[in-house]
Amino acid sequence: MSFRLVYSAAFCLLLTSFLYPDTMIVNPSIPAEEHIVYLETIGSKQSLISDELRIRSLDGKVWIEVREVTDNGESLYRLDPSTLMPFHIETTTRDGMAVIKRSTDIVPTGRVEPSDHLFVADFGALSYILRGFPWEIGRTARIDLPGGGRGYGLSFSVLGKETILAEGKSYECWKAELGMEGVIGAIAPKSRFWFLASPPHYLVRYEGPSGMPGSPPRTVELRSYSAVIAAD
Repeated sequence: MSFRLVYSAAFCLLLTSFLYPDTMIVNPSIPAEEHIVYLETIGSKQSLISDELRIRSLDGKVWIEVREVTDNGESLYRLDPSTLMPFHIETTTRDGMAVIKRSTDIVPTGRVEPSDHLFVADFGALSYILRGFPWEIGRTARIDLPGGGRGYGLSFSVLGKETILAEGKSYECWKAELGMEGVIGAIAPKSRFWFLASPPHYLVRYEGPSGMPGSPPRTVELRSYSAVIAAD
């Protein structure tokens, strides 16, 4: 389930960056195939988000492929099977005026960064990447952005475990928070995530802004999950 987190006009320019080889993210045994449906609520508007994850292979190369379908478009993410970092992204957006298609290839630079930093190629893939986060109370990560973030540093923090209800079912989750650092962080809205506490750590609930300050809140909640486990 993708995210387009927006805090300012300048921050919008930072949604795509280069990947780096060192990461704290590790695949939490994501199944060979998953089908996940979420209910998205923005203000009074509701719509469904459908995610399909599959493990793909071709010519000896293996990757996780995610296809997401929403009311206004669809996205495809190809993720490294070990680090969950995207290396290829395709998006199609329909806004009534035009159909906008984008394709991005992400090539690692080999740059080495501190172990508590997390590099994100595109915030649309954030909910998939975070499934591999090292979940423990108090664990934090600085999310680095291109150009050093240009003053818009982000921090991701694990707050603890919490049991929540989604579609009438109880889920034990890791609760985490994403927010801007510094003076801006004191006034900017924060986003909160609830990921299943046990592997494969899929997203159960999200709460955060839908856009610029003053925009209606956005919630995303799990409606159904099914998986196919690969045969040994």
